[in-house]
Amino acid sequence: MATTYEFITSASPSGVHSFAITNIPQDYDDLLIKFSFRSDYSGGGHEGQFIFNSVTSGYTQRLLYGTGSGVATASPGTSSNATWTLTINGGGTTSSTFSNGEIYIPNYSSTTVAKSWSSDGVTENNATAALQYFVAGTNTSTAAISSLTFYAWQSFINFVSGSQIYLYGIKNS
Repeated sequence: MATTYEFITSASPSGVHSFAITNIPQDYDDLLIKFSFRSDYSGGGHEGQFIFNSVTSGYTQRLLYGTGSGVATASPGTSSNATWTLTINGGGTTSSTFSNGEIYIPNYSSTTVAKSWSSDGVTENNATAALQYFVAGTNTSTAAISSLTFYAWQSFINFVSGSQIYLYGIKNS
């Protein structure tokens, strides 16, 4: 079985707390999102979120993370209103560095199965304090995913110039 990756769209959020990718075509089996983010948060690296189709409930996830000095796991639980999946460099990290990572969403166009995703990401920092996230999660909605909204954590934090996101469709033929 051959797997084909096709570029769908990209975005360069700057000066905004959140942004959406809408009208996602339903022509693929899976989605792959690659991101590189930095925010205007004065602290170090931090987490960010995304949601499917403006759905703000029904997310369950398991997070394995490292901080540069240790590792831990977390489970925000089934009442979470969004995913805690993104790693984002803040202003307190090494100047001009951006986090990077990817999110994989299988069966996104199905209308019969709950949606799941897996992701990994890291903040870049020339210091011992850095974040590494590995997340697996589900959402109870069976609706096909037609939009994704990304958030830079708290409402007073914005993405900065140079932040990038790329969306790819994956066909299994």
